[in-house]
Amino acid sequence: MSKNFDRGSKPKCVAIYTRFSSKLQKKTSTEDQIRDCREAAEKQGWIVLDEFTRSDERKSGQMLKGRAGLDELMKLAQQKDCPFDGIVIYDTSRFGRNLTDGLGMTDILKYHGIFLFFTTHDLDSRDKNFRKLFITYASQDEDYCADIADRVHRAQRGAALKGNASSGRTYGYKNIAIPSADGTRWRNGRVAVDGVRREIIPEEAAVINRIFEMYAGGLGQQAISIKLNEEGVPSTMKAYGHPASLWCTPTIANILRNTKYIGINTWNKSKVVRNPIEQRKESHKRPESEWEVIAVPEWRIVSDDLWNSVVREIANRQGRAGRKKGGLNRTEASRKYIASGLLHCLCGRTFVAFHTLRGGVRYACAGWRIGKCTNNISILLTILESQMLQAISECVRDSALRDKLASEYCEQMV
Repeated sequence: MSKNFDRGSKPKCVAIYTRFSSKLQKKTSTEDQIRDCREAAEKQGWIVLDEFTRSDERKSGQMLKGRAGLDELMKLAQQKDCPFDGIVIYDTSRFGRNLTDGLGMTDILKYHGIFLFFTTHDLDSRDKNFRKLFITYASQDEDYCADIADRVHRAQRGAALKGNASSGRTYGYKNIAIPSADGTRWRNGRVAVDGVRREIIPEEAAVINRIFEMYAGGLGQQAISIKLNEEGVPSTMKAYGHPASLWCTPTIANILRNTKYIGINTWNKSKVVRNPIEQRKESHKRPESEWEVIAVPEWRIVSDDLWNSVVREIANRQGRAGRKKGGLNRTEASRKYIASGLLHCLCGRTFVAFHTLRGGVRYACAGWRIGKCTNNISILLTILESQMLQAISECVRDSALRDKLASEYCEQMV
């Protein structure tokens, strides 16, 4: 249990932090948390600084990245003249659902003399038993997330086995919610769903078949994306309700390899993993032994003959493809090219280095390479570097420039 720590006659000033993560939660969740924190602070005799009430809405507690409200309070707490003495939070789960992050933040706040108070457990970071209790509660918060993830995964598998959609929107289909048979409603008042089925969109299905036909007919992924862009065919992003975007080679590549278009759902190919360094979620490929292949004939858009033709064409082209290196491919070799990232196309994108089938390295617009720019002008690495070095050498011949460079060098060495 917490104590009302008396460290002088001056009352403590506190900030308030709230968070909720799900779209299904009501916005009033924030208001409820603020009210509870305010009442707890008043009970302790603390002064709530309204101007330092911060909230993060629809933000996961598993990561710190993207939580602007908490980030601002943490930065203020580390200032010498921090305006508050502590931060009041409704529950440890609102602070976060990752024990490592949570402990790290409590250590930082303790070092800077800022206390934490969690109202649901009357948990005060100035209490000698705080760390032990915080670890207990934060571990329960982590376990809750793991349990939710397991339940979601089981539900997705069940949906996949029934032939329903187990993931988001896929180009070529629209998702149709299947209302709950018993009329059950979620907390936000919406009718619960028993699943989501996919229904073919004829206009998008026609584009998919055309992409397969063009590739089987000899066009490359880049050429296909440029052709679709020139004709003004709405891209997959536009179809998903996002701002207009252009077709690009990665999108074409994904479509050509998507087995859903022949009525086969390959489920459980990947899993979401939290990157603790980058503070973001990443998709990692699962072992092939964990994949589940489910036939869903009603999803078919592409015929077996056309699909097999594309599979053979992909294999043939991969067999004769040249070795990639440099720039766009983000390999170790790209660091050898001094002009990478320095040249810009009129479209605004940078020029990147790539290896040609004839054995030379050339620079070209990164947008052109993925089908988002029509500027196909490229230049050999040898020609570019010779011209660049010649221009640099001519500039260095200027005595005033040499003197300036020498002066700046000496200043940095002092």
